[in-house]
Amino acid sequence: ALAAFIPLISGCGNAKDATAGQVAASHKVEGYDGVIVSLPKKPMRIITDSITFDTMVVGIAPPERLISANYLDDDPQLSYIAEATKNIVARRKTFGIFTAEYALQRKPDLIILSHYVKPEAVQTFRDLGFPVLVCKSPTDIADIKADIKLIAKALDEEPAGTRIIAEMDKQLQEIDILMQKQKGPMPVGMLVSRMTNYGG
Repeated sequence: ALAAFIPLISGCGNAKDATAGQVAASHKVEGYDGVIVSLPKKPMRIITDSITFDTMVVGIAPPERLISANYLDDDPQLSYIAEATKNIVARRKTFGIFTAEYALQRKPDLIILSHYVKPEAVQTFRDLGFPVLVCKSPTDIADIKADIKLIAKALDEEPAGTRIIAEMDKQLQEIDILMQKQKGPMPVGMLVSRMTNYGG
């Protein structure tokens, strides 16, 4: 079900301020980890740690704002944003978190990380002065919507996020209507993956 919505995309306790003492921010966003990220301007140099968040960023904002892409982003057999990211030169050849050295070379003005990244790794980027937005790695439709809203707010592109979610709801409704017309047993699908970390 999650994969069906990827093409559409082409907190707990007291919040902590991750940028105390820095310049006044134009807007602030609270990440999934409860940390408030201060953004002094609209982010124009964005790096994420996953294909999922790359896809969301490209769906919400122009692709040139993504300054680094996963090496699989440009594979049309695996990615919905292959065409959009074809001109992004910097490629991350890993599914894990990139290094602090890599971030220092690219000089992003926003880093988007999955919630499973170790807190000490997240803090390293923050200690280097990078705004880091932690998002929940989505496992269902509600997570996808929450991530889209959060990323759209951080990118100062909330109307785009609203449009994507509205289109998701429209297609979900169309699927429900179609399924109600089906006769016979409920269709059953099976995921087959060559990736050992993902059930291969």
